[in-house]
Amino acid sequence: MTESSTELPWNEVPAPLKPFVAQPDDHATEIVEPLYVDWREAATLAAWHPQEIGADPYRFKHVAYRDKSGKEVVKVQDFEGDWDNGMREVMKKLRFYHHPQDGDVPEHLAHTSPALPFGNWTVTRWIVTITSDFTTNRKIHQDVVTWKKANSEEEFISVMSWLPYRP
Repeated sequence: MTESSTELPWNEVPAPLKPFVAQPDDHATEIVEPLYVDWREAATLAAWHPQEIGADPYRFKHVAYRDKSGKEVVKVQDFEGDWDNGMREVMKKLRFYHHPQDGDVPEHLAHTSPALPFGNWTVTRWIVTITSDFTTNRKIHQDVVTWKKANSEEEFISVMSWLPYRP
């Protein structure tokens, strides 16, 4: 069985995935502040992340599909904005699965394998979580990305924030 290329109908998207997935009529979400990059590799990692948030919106859409085993998976599609081509390619390869914590609460989605090569770097983990921005009093989603440099065991983190599809 191969991964389906057909988006799951909304009524077939499991409840824990729904907060992270666009409904058919939803517009793409937008990257917002805050955006963080590990200070030790800021010069390198920042270049691949969205720049000048708000000036030229960086947008994308998450949709649900079935993977080869028939399990529901979330993936990224429909990019808009001046994304770095390498980052866009890595994001297209992401496959997010629900990882329940404390029962069936939709705490976060995670891509943990396979590791995704990116130049002299590898993305070893990519988590999407629901958080709250206390400075604006709004719910946001954050992508927490773990990077590993070639020929090194040291890991670095970057965080991108984006608006939920629905309040």
